[in-house]
Amino acid sequence: MEYQKVGTRGHLFTFNEPYLTNVYVINGKKHIIFLDTFLGPNAIIEIKKRLIEEEVYGKSFIVFNSHADYDHYWGNQEFVNDLIIAHDSAYKRIKAQGKQSLELYGKIKKGDVKITPPNLLFRKKIILTYDEVEFNYTPGHTGDSASCFDQVDKVLFVGDNLELPFPQVNLLNLKDWQSSLEEYLNINPSIIISGHDLPSNNLDILNKNLNYIKNLHSNKINYNNYSEDEKIKHFRNLRRIGGLYFEKGDKKKSKEYYNEALKVINDSLNTIENSSRKEKLLELVKKLT
Repeated sequence: MEYQKVGTRGHLFTFNEPYLTNVYVINGKKHIIFLDTFLGPNAIIEIKKRLIEEEVYGKSFIVFNSHADYDHYWGNQEFVNDLIIAHDSAYKRIKAQGKQSLELYGKIKKGDVKITPPNLLFRKKIILTYDEVEFNYTPGHTGDSASCFDQVDKVLFVGDNLELPFPQVNLLNLKDWQSSLEEYLNINPSIIISGHDLPSNNLDILNKNLNYIKNLHSNKINYNNYSEDEKIKHFRNLRRIGGLYFEKGDKKKSKEYYNEALKVINDSLNTIENSSRKEKLLELVKKLT
């Protein structure tokens, strides 16, 4: 676990195994506020010990879950007697999918995880006035994604809504995602902390993600200057969107995104791992013709 102080009252804890993940703690006037709880109780116990070393103690805890992906709430059980805040759709996902996610990904848990859903839910916004912290519903990476803004230090915690080089698309909610990112721009934060990247003190990552999501929605991405990794990620997003439109019954839109994915393969075949993907996509497009 790596630690760094952020602003006047922020404490960032970064875990590198099994993949880079951030837990951010705000030392508020009345509460110690945990933003996400990573993969289990052992990680939270380690964070609490370090907070005591940093003389952050003596206040009640509040927890915020940015969304209901397992790696953002498995440590909730360490706060079973405290307030755990999340969007109401995140609560529904945890209740519906929590046991299954533990069965699927339990090998990487940090300690004996007991699924602990949030106990204070909101739909649009909730503000802790005394601590000067606000939580906003900002759908994007998932439909239940929410963000936290520290009004004192102007630190914006976005969960997985931002990612370098650009985010992984899971849903057909690109317009909502675009609106969430535009809302971030309006906030004009001094520091942005995402779930799985290093903190940023400029708006480059935000602008890059916004431009990508906006252009992806209209399927007008110029990928010629993308690196190999970016092309692979873009290909996967195109293929995923094509599949989502197919499931929705929109064959026209599905074919549009599948064909664009084929273009990426044809232009950059050596970067897209293997040619079998091209054959599978060709079969899908034929079915839609």
